Formats: sequence, structure tokens, C-alpha cells
Amino acid sequence: MEFFGAWSQYRVVDRANVAIVPESVSAAVAAALPVAGLTALRSLRTLHLQPGQSLAVTGATGGVGHLLVQLAMHAGIKVSAVAHSQRGFDWLQASNVKPNEVLLAKEYPFEGTFDALVDTVGGDLLAHLLDNVVPNGTVLILGVASGQVASIDTTILVSRGIDLISYKDYSPAGEDLNTLLTLVDEKIIKVYADNIGSWDKVIKQDFLHLLAPGKVTLNVPQD
Repeated sequence: MEFFGAWSQYRVVDRANVAIVPESVSAAVAAALPVAGLTALRSLRTLHLQPGQSLAVTGATGGVGHLLVQLAMHAGIKVSAVAHSQRGFDWLQASNVKPNEVLLAKEYPFEGTFDALVDTVGGDLLAHLLDNVVPNGTVLILGVASGQVASIDTTILVSRGIDLISYKDYSPAGEDLNTLLTLVDEKIIKVYADNIGSWDKVIKQDFLHLLAPGKVTLNVPQD
């Protein structure tokens, strides 16, 4: 894996950034795993949570979110998955992601507290959820899917000693990719990867209508 040149026909890649894909893992799943999986795995590692502690994940139906929930559950962490829509809420309830609880964003305020929060949504939801983070907890920002600006009362961060950090682990990927592929191969985590066919669909249709929980993959026509 490298961080630039994904559309190239040929790439020279340092062996520190590659991993062998087990036969049980499909090409679609292998293609969907690296960026989302590495972000999820390394985010969890950054938080230094111990078994029994609690984590809230916003955007839990997304590519990173659904993997982060599963990785945290596997590590013995209590996970509250926050869904943005009723469709996402229903999907999380029915899927094999299986968080400890599923919360619907529009039903905020939530009861209880979290030792850490991973936020991919931003905006008002992030600002509100700070009230649920315990003193000396950690909030890790991964994205701003809502497109909204978050108005954060920094006195909450200061008075309660909450760390607000962003993702920045871009170290060699090979070892962590092997870890993720092993977890998929052993069916400990499941990558929801919906292949929707040819890349031409993106040109001819509104791409947002093609999105699905987890990751979406496309086939690029060969010359």
C-alpha cells in the first residue's frame, strides 16, 4: 500500500507496505480493507483503551466506522455505535457488526458516558457528544462527513481535561495489513464491501445513490 497513485496502472511499492491476501478473502474485500481498516485499527490503538472501557463511534455504518466497532468489540471494549439515519440504525441492529448498543443521532441527548469518542461526522453531533465524554477522556477526529462546522465550547475540554486529537498515523502498513487480513480470514471481523459494478456508473449516475453501509467497490474497465 502507498498513499498516492491509486489510479496508476503500475506501481512500485516498498515491501513494508504490502501483505499477502489469503485465498478466502475476495478481491473486493481486499480492495476495501486497507485505508478504512488501517484507520480503524490505528485509531483504536491510539486511544489506549483497556477491556471493559467504553467507546462511542459516530458514522458507525461507514467504511471506517463499521470496522472500528468490530475491532473494539474484539478487544473487549464496550461500544456505542451512533447512526446518523434510521436506515443506518436498522442496519446496525441487523448486521453482524453487533455493537453493545446502537444510538440514533437525532435522539440526542444520550444517557451514560464514554471513555473515548471517535468522530467521523463532525458538526453539531460532535459538539453535543462532548458532554458524554468522561473527565480525562479522549476525542479522536477522523472526518467531517456532515459537512458542518462544529461549534465547540473549549471550556469543556479544559475543565474536564479532555484530549481532542486528530488521526496522523501513516507508518508502514504491511504488518497491520497482515493483522487485518488474518482477522478477516478467521472471520473475527467482516468487511461489508458492496461491489456495484462498472466505474461507468459513477459517470452516468449520482454517486450518492450508489452508496451502501460499509464500503463500495467498483470495477475499472481495462483498456
